[in-house]
Amino acid sequence: MNALTDEQLNQVLDSAKHHRDHLILRLAIDTGMRVGEISALNVEDISPDCSDIRVSSSKYHPEGRTIPIYSRSLKRILSHHISGKDPKSPLISSNKSDRMSKRQMQRIYTDIAISLNLPKEKRHIHVLRHSYIRRMMEDSRTINLPENLGHTDFHGLSHYVDEHKV
Repeated sequence: MNALTDEQLNQVLDSAKHHRDHLILRLAIDTGMRVGEISALNVEDISPDCSDIRVSSSKYHPEGRTIPIYSRSLKRILSHHISGKDPKSPLISSNKSDRMSKRQMQRIYTDIAISLNLPKEKRHIHVLRHSYIRRMMEDSRTINLPENLGHTDFHGLSHYVDEHKV
């Protein structure tokens, strides 16, 4: 599996230069969300207690899905980030105050990965989704894993599971 180690994940998070960048990386690392799903989030998609995220539409679930947030760090960051913001506004804004694009988010991760001298195959933001799956499988939190990732069952995750040799 093309996943980062826990040490590498910590280095990535420590390398984020801005609160916004740290939030993007935390969302990818702690929820396994696709970068397009993160880009599409509005403030109102975060539950008031920051216990879950509502993804309006995703690759395999056009009707949407709800992703639980297990990470206390992510809950704390989200709570601070959404405080006082318009519920209809984008969760993540660019420097121009509009919705940050997927490409901009990918660039943030790629720049960090290059600065950390990560191998070329680990310089795409999707590797954070792989890392989430690795961590969840090691923590035995796999019961809702396909659903949380937007798949209907483990069959849709076979390329991740086979690589992890579960």
